Amino acid sequence: EICSMLAAQHSNILSSCNMGQFTMRPSFHCCLGSATPIRRPFAAGKSASRQPPRVFVGVAGRSGIVRPHSSRCRHVQAQAASAMAASASKEKVSGQKGTSTAAGGAKAGAKGKGKGTAKKVVKPKQELPWQPSLPVVTIGKPGGWTGDLLVLLAPDDEFEANADGVMECKIAVQPPLSDIFSEFCQDQGFTGSLGETASARVGGNSACRYVALVGLGPGVKAKAVAEWGTSPFQVAGVSVAQVAKQLGAKTVRVALPVPKGVDLEAAAAGMVARGVLTGCDTAKRFKCEEAKQESKEKAKQSSLETVEILCGPVDQDEATAAVTRAAAYAIGTGVARYLVETPANICTPQYLAETAGRIRDLAPERFSLTVHDRPAVEKMGMGLYLGVAAASEEGNDLRFIHLVYKPEGEVKKKVGLVGKGVTFDSGGYNMKVGPGSMIEMMKFDMGGAGAVLGAARSIAELQPAGVEVHFIIAATENMVDAKGMRPGDILTGMGGITVEINNTDAEGRLTLADALWYAQENAGVDAVIDIATLTGAIITALGNDISGHFTPSAAMAERVKTAAANVGEKTWRMPLEMDYAASLTSDIADLRNSAGGAAGSVTAALFLEKFVQTESVEWAHIDIAGTAWDSSGVGATGYGSALLTEWCVLQGQEEAAAPESPDAPISPKALQKQTGTQSSESQDGPASAEALEGQNDAQPPERPDAP
Repeated sequence: EICSMLAAQHSNILSSCNMGQFTMRPSFHCCLGSATPIRRPFAAGKSASRQPPRVFVGVAGRSGIVRPHSSRCRHVQAQAASAMAASASKEKVSGQKGTSTAAGGAKAGAKGKGKGTAKKVVKPKQELPWQPSLPVVTIGKPGGWTGDLLVLLAPDDEFEANADGVMECKIAVQPPLSDIFSEFCQDQGFTGSLGETASARVGGNSACRYVALVGLGPGVKAKAVAEWGTSPFQVAGVSVAQVAKQLGAKTVRVALPVPKGVDLEAAAAGMVARGVLTGCDTAKRFKCEEAKQESKEKAKQSSLETVEILCGPVDQDEATAAVTRAAAYAIGTGVARYLVETPANICTPQYLAETAGRIRDLAPERFSLTVHDRPAVEKMGMGLYLGVAAASEEGNDLRFIHLVYKPEGEVKKKVGLVGKGVTFDSGGYNMKVGPGSMIEMMKFDMGGAGAVLGAARSIAELQPAGVEVHFIIAATENMVDAKGMRPGDILTGMGGITVEINNTDAEGRLTLADALWYAQENAGVDAVIDIATLTGAIITALGNDISGHFTPSAAMAERVKTAAANVGEKTWRMPLEMDYAASLTSDIADLRNSAGGAAGSVTAALFLEKFVQTESVEWAHIDIAGTAWDSSGVGATGYGSALLTEWCVLQGQEEAAAPESPDAPISPKALQKQTGTQSSESQDGPASAEALEGQNDAQPPERPDAP
């Protein structure tokens, strides 16, 4: 509309560029008045017939073009908007009533305001990949092969220092590889430590262009499932991807060793594949083509297309199945990473709903989707969730997402995955301010939702038997507005429990509380895990490499521990210390949403427990505030996606059993009949870190997680 008005009022622009159209950079703004055309020079080597000149119109002022997003620019934009509104067409769209879009509708209607009509707002569609494009990994067979890079994984017991202190390679290979490996030891000091790499160009008529060694660390620890943390084979796989990226290799063959005294497992091939697939992805989606080209020259992007894994004496069919599973886990982790790294102006609640719709479309015979908008959420009585979403603008309004996977055949267990989906957390009126608040990083406060949708993507590939999975996300922003939630407000949750708001930055648990209740009452799950970037206190307690999980059930704790170990994601069971519950007592409501003070991650978990009927439903809460993002340069990690996927797969392999609750927690319905009950908590989000004092002094009955 702006362009057409400029064309009518400033025909000299069209004549000056001798063309019948003109375009604008999305980041620049037009205004009525003296618009100044700016010619962009042709790119080198491109003819005028292929790329016509483009005219960019900036905001004109008395001193020239005003910079976009400046205060002067906003003032001029406001004037332009007024002029345009007066002369533009009267096209309007009717306000839509709020509805729930079932079975494939990720398009929930927006609520119309008042009795009139709302003007249509058209946003530019972001053409971004929603999942990574990964290379093909297969199990190879010994024999003739030609490609770019040959990699041998080598444990450190294949290398030792001679009498002169020079490292020597004991790997039994024929020349010229034996000579190259010796040079790696002598010239590059290669020792076989975990993740260490050395590579060289191979001349002559060799079948490959490059050869490389990647260290596996101690051979006795070279197992597919590590005793604690990431498998050494997965770490080595990441190093393989990095070497391939540095060398620009497209085709790679990886040979697995047979460590002394250790039986090589078929699962090791899967772990190598998973490491390669997660290691080759780079966060370049938001760079323009020129910047991408420049980054390719400075640090090569992965061009990996195919990877073959040679795994010696193991069963080839088992190895192939392991690689197939690894690819499913890797694509889920990639989806989680993409979502968490996406900025909040793109990754809105609606964007999360659309991602759920894309996953549903991959296997529509197994998945169904319901997306509830605001009127539907109001009808269900989710007052805690609505309180957080009260300050959201219409374009970024809440979306309650319920994606369901139903397996073929018998359903042994119905489970739920609930993810915190706060797409941006300003803190509300208790705003995140000052050094260390990390408000600029609060796009990743939907890390739990990313993990849940990543798990859904993996489940779409694996389609495990015996388990029905409900993926539930109460997506919203936490913003500041006159109609927003205020400190001192009292909100009523879906189950009738009232909560006094004493900190608007403790918002994540409010959305989770209503979502957990929905999972039990509406979805009817037998077991549920909620996962969230909930508290800074968990970072104080466990750092950035380990998540904390909370559950009153020893059996549930063991299942979470097993799932985490199988996929190499570190988690530690934390205590649900009932003595801290009194800190959540409110004088005027059933609970208050923030305990304040120490042990913030514990009191947050205690708050959530009040909304779970633990006498009939198994429940665990996983706090990933420290593990969802790696500030060392990696960025979004995708943590939790693989853990949740593995937990779901294992659930389908066992019979449903009634949970035990050794601490006999009070049910939400009983809590409604009394005031001042147990529970405790801390502010939501990594920005509000609190010292987790005294947690190590109060342990649960057993500590099964010691590595």
